[in-house]
Amino acid sequence: MDEISRGNLEKQVPILSSDEFARVAEKTNLMMLGLKERDFCRSSLNKYISPEISRKILSDAIAPSGEILDVTRLSVMKSRRWGKDKTEMKGNTGKMSIQAQVRWIDDLQFVARAGKGPAVVMDTSESGGGAGPMELMLMATAGCTAMDVITILKKKRLNVSGFKINISGDRAEEYPRRFTDITIEYVVFGTDLKPEGVRQAIDLSEKKYCGAMASLNARISHTFRIEPSE
Repeated sequence: MDEISRGNLEKQVPILSSDEFARVAEKTNLMMLGLKERDFCRSSLNKYISPEISRKILSDAIAPSGEILDVTRLSVMKSRRWGKDKTEMKGNTGKMSIQAQVRWIDDLQFVARAGKGPAVVMDTSESGGGAGPMELMLMATAGCTAMDVITILKKKRLNVSGFKINISGDRAEEYPRRFTDITIEYVVFGTDLKPEGVRQAIDLSEKKYCGAMASLNARISHTFRIEPSE
């Protein structure tokens, strides 16, 4: 108990009997597990959001709100396409349903999380507290195709030393002000890279694999360039 009182959350009270003292020890051990989990959650949240917001979430000061949405989980789609699970998807016509939750923090600031992934802060561009939903949509689109392209380039055993995507979107003037045009620039760094191999990787992503692009109602155009290794 002295170790516990000093904050050692790894310490467990030994249960040596089946009387009331054993039940107290069991409850104490459960409490220690809860405190350990709380500290883990706090340290994880603090990597992505402010300590104040983290404290509100863990203390339930923020009432659950928002709506459950179907979203594309990029890491799963990537592993399903190109990883060991590729053959398991063959002939599977069922839908892949993934859930996300959005919680209101304050004003127009929200914290979003999908599955067990890290939290993402959303806010207006003016406040600077996080990326806006439309900005996140652009980032998700770039991230989706980027995962496709780099995976294909690596499977081709091309000598890629760096890769980045520049993306921009034009929005309609009238509400709902959707994206009407999206322009993507793929920049691949490496040595002895053939333009045809890069072009093929981009075409496969945009025309076959990128779920984010397929979900958008916008005209998408792209360019690419190959640069020497950084």
